[in-house]
Amino acid sequence: MGNVTSQSDSDETTGMPTEESDAADEGINVTSKSQRGGKENGQNNRCSAVTRRQASPDTEYKEPGVGTPLLQDNTDEATVRRERVLAWEIDVSGWRPESSKSQRRYKSTKQSQRKQNKSMIDGPNTKERYEPPVVNSTQRMIAERKVLDLRRWFCISRPQYSKSCGISSLVSCWNYLFSSLGVGSLQPITQEEALTVLGFNPPFNEIRFGPFTGNATLMRWFKQLNDYYNVRGRSYYLYKPHGKGRTMGRTSDEALRLIRAGLKDPSITYIYHCQNHYFCPIGYENVPQKPVHAYSEMLSDNELDTWILIGDPSRRHPGIQCVKWEDVVKDLNSQSPEYLNIRKVHLGIQKRKTKKVGGNLHCIMAYQRSQYQGIQSLRHLRSSDPKMNANRGDAIVSRNDAIELKRTQYGYGDDEDEDVVVDVSDAESSADESISSDD
Repeated sequence: MGNVTSQSDSDETTGMPTEESDAADEGINVTSKSQRGGKENGQNNRCSAVTRRQASPDTEYKEPGVGTPLLQDNTDEATVRRERVLAWEIDVSGWRPESSKSQRRYKSTKQSQRKQNKSMIDGPNTKERYEPPVVNSTQRMIAERKVLDLRRWFCISRPQYSKSCGISSLVSCWNYLFSSLGVGSLQPITQEEALTVLGFNPPFNEIRFGPFTGNATLMRWFKQLNDYYNVRGRSYYLYKPHGKGRTMGRTSDEALRLIRAGLKDPSITYIYHCQNHYFCPIGYENVPQKPVHAYSEMLSDNELDTWILIGDPSRRHPGIQCVKWEDVVKDLNSQSPEYLNIRKVHLGIQKRKTKKVGGNLHCIMAYQRSQYQGIQSLRHLRSSDPKMNANRGDAIVSRNDAIELKRTQYGYGDDEDEDVVVDVSDAESSADESISSDD
């Protein structure tokens, strides 16, 4: 008994709470030690062994181990923690930095733009409102500004052999003028057939066309093909500002007018000699300088920019290239050692390594089909009949009249010095008019 008293006294003096007093303070009913011993011995009646802690709303929560006894098992601890979840709401408005002057200026500018766009959509408050232009153009009117004859493109001989751009362009022009692929009626010819007619033998890809292919050479080959296939035509320089055979007195504006008229004429084709290459102009487009004139039908040349559509026989470049007429004029007016590669305009004016100064081989050549395709044979007038022989002189006179009529009507007179057919020997079309194509 004394021991018990001393134990209780020691407990009171020390101030350590007992298990039963703690349970009573916290409102927890704890079973006796015997019952806990029975639980440790394997009794299955868990519900009767332990009465779980029921926390009242008024009871203050204390962390385990600080003035509170340990819970009986992990299940009780988890239950208490779920019931006592704490959450905090933190005010972070003071942490946000104030917007800078640039941000405020950007926001104000954006808002003003929105107001301006809205006013443009809604229209001003006044009675004057914007009226967009009305399109009155037809297909025929637009076709005057955008010209492309697909038959010219069909006749482009593509791809070419290595450095055979000259003969390939010539075959393209001939097929358009005289074959059924273009505006003619004859069977189309190939590069191989044309080379055979001109005296070349296969293999054609081993022929070095560059050293002997020039402007005059193409004109002479055109005449040989016409004679072989019994057709008539002529070739001449349309625009060549510098060098041998230059077109004196012809300006770039006049040349542009002739080219645009010729691309609408089915009896004329063109070959453009540029930097180490030949290809064929096949169309053009007059582009208005102002967007409001996109569908306008009547505009002056000062309000238009002309782009030339060129069919390229080389497979290494686009089939149709579009170059500005101003760049073409710049190319043709450049003199050695300066030059402009029209297929690489972005490189600008370049200089070649040569001692020759002045002159330029670049030009635009025209190939035209004659409407008069020959004189009718007069052999039937030759006869043993004296009356027929007496009339023979009259027939010859009429033949001369026909030739004179042809000269005056179709432009074969002596007054066209600039358009005389150039026919020179191989020696005259040597290094000065040779090319070394990059294809």
